[in-house]
Amino acid sequence: MINRIRLQPLVSLKNNLVVGYEALYRKNILAGFPSATTIMRAILRNYRFESQLYINMTPKDPVDPNFAKGFLKALDKMKISERNIVLEFTDNTNPEFITLVKTNI
Repeated sequence: MINRIRLQPLVSLKNNLVVGYEALYRKNILAGFPSATTIMRAILRNYRFESQLYINMTPKDPVDPNFAKGFLKALDKMKISERNIVLEFTDNTNPEFITLVKTNI
């Protein structure tokens, strides 16, 4: 799976320095999109980050009752600070679903 993940640098306009990376995983079928935890584990087995890492979530992640606990446990096991991870919804996520999740958090 790691060969399908690309790390896109995020560059500060203030000083032209890389301030983080976005993990890009592209697949034609959204149903086959791996969870944010799976992507994070795959990346962090091969790379270490001093800056932020942005990872897409699937619509299933935030409604999974075990997601947050499992994600934080994986971060702890890999000795990665949760401050260095930013979770975001995939580009294909329905905006109405995002509103629903935000109001139920």
